[in-house]
Amino acid sequence: MLALAVIAVWAGGGWLSDAAGDPDEPAHAVTSLLVRDFLAGEDWAHPAAFGKEYYKNFPKIAMGHYPPVYYLVAGLVLLLWPKIGALLVLQAALLAALGTLVFVAARRIAGPFQRSARP
Repeated sequence: MLALAVIAVWAGGGWLSDAAGDPDEPAHAVTSLLVRDFLAGEDWAHPAAFGKEYYKNFPKIAMGHYPPVYYLVAGLVLLLWPKIGALLVLQAALLAALGTLVFVAARRIAGPFQRSARP
């Protein structure tokens, strides 16, 4: 599934888009950077104040569109690999995980695929 997700991102030109392939994409990237910068900082006591100050400099924040755990994971990924490609790989991995979960659930519900015998 991960290989299929990477192929889909590659074929769609995701590696060349610089996070501008969709109108919401830059906002999600900036929000992930906000979380990364907050986690890398020394003062964790006032996250709301940090967010307000960050917004003054980078007003393209999309907190609330995705579940907050996504931004936490993306922020952690950006701590390890501070490139836009890291977010693309994360998206491909999440897409692969979702595809795998759908496949496993469908297989449990419908049973294994079997070819019918032809007379």
